[in-house]
Amino acid sequence: MRKTDLISGTRNGALALLYRIALVLALLLLAVGLNASVDNQADDIMARADDMNRAHFEKLQLTMQLLEEGNVRASRELVWYFVNEGNIRSSLLKFTAPPSIQGDGVLIIEDNHQPNAVWNYLSATRSVRRIAGEHRQNRFMGTEMVFEDFEGLKRDLYEYRILRSDACPQSGMCYVIEGQANNADERNTSSYSKKIFWINRDNNVIVKIDLYNKSGVLEKVCEMSGMRLISGYWRPKRETMTNLLNGRATVLLEEERKLNQPFDKYFISQQYLRSE
Repeated sequence: MRKTDLISGTRNGALALLYRIALVLALLLLAVGLNASVDNQADDIMARADDMNRAHFEKLQLTMQLLEEGNVRASRELVWYFVNEGNIRSSLLKFTAPPSIQGDGVLIIEDNHQPNAVWNYLSATRSVRRIAGEHRQNRFMGTEMVFEDFEGLKRDLYEYRILRSDACPQSGMCYVIEGQANNADERNTSSYSKKIFWINRDNNVIVKIDLYNKSGVLEKVCEMSGMRLISGYWRPKRETMTNLLNGRATVLLEEERKLNQPFDKYFISQQYLRSE
């Protein structure tokens, strides 16, 4: 073999290797770009779903039913106030019946990039207790909900990715989006390892949430039904939190709902929380 042929072959082999390396790098960059695009789409969908939950003023009167094996073992009445102002979301839930828990309630102040402030009032002790982050996992008033379940999405503390599109539980098509905490404090104090959101593609409404415990087991499912449009916001008539591990459920049934009808902010204060 001539020296020039050897040099030419070596050069061609090197060029082929460089071409293959460049092709692999291009495919990797394309994959990264596609993943980033999908992640951005998931963030956009969650942002629209969050906006749907943020009427400026909202007031509900609800009946709460505690179910065991499908039978009602307790029934309660409550009022729930929400105020959304910029990044700050304030909500106050207070029981109005039966007399044994009348006046009990919880106040939550949420601010982006700040730990949530949660206060719990028990009429039996007439005391307001600040709920520490590690106690967000505690069950609330014998329900299948924990304090964390009453908080908003806290989008700044989570990473979202689209898993697929699928039929919604009631009707229509849903985006199915996984959320996992990307913040150490949130990850350590949350009851859940991940949350799977089912969001209706037509109106950006969360219609179902699958909640996986720290062991990665699907423990609870929250489902919203009876959706209808009120003052530009889609709202459910019924919300059901089912614990798949113990067979119990907590149901919230809407009796009355008012949106964007201003009320005194006293109703989202510690003063009102303490009142009976």
